[in-house]
Amino acid sequence: MGVRILVSVLLWLLIVPFTVWAALRYAPYEPLWPWIQVVAFTPYAAGISVLLFALAAALRRRAAGAV
Repeated sequence: MGVRILVSVLLWLLIVPFTVWAALRYAPYEPLWPWIQVVAFTPYAAGISVLLFALAAALRRRAAGAV
């Protein structure tokens, strides 16, 4: 049962930064530096988010997949 918890924690540690990225991306707040440079990588972050969703679905983690 310890491995299952470890997998869940690692999955959440991967999902949370991309969730924060999406929230900041759609927020009306835009600082000048370094956010402008970081926004250029949004398509890559979106692609990784899709892969994380597939991973959450494969691992049957519904809450992580919903986020």
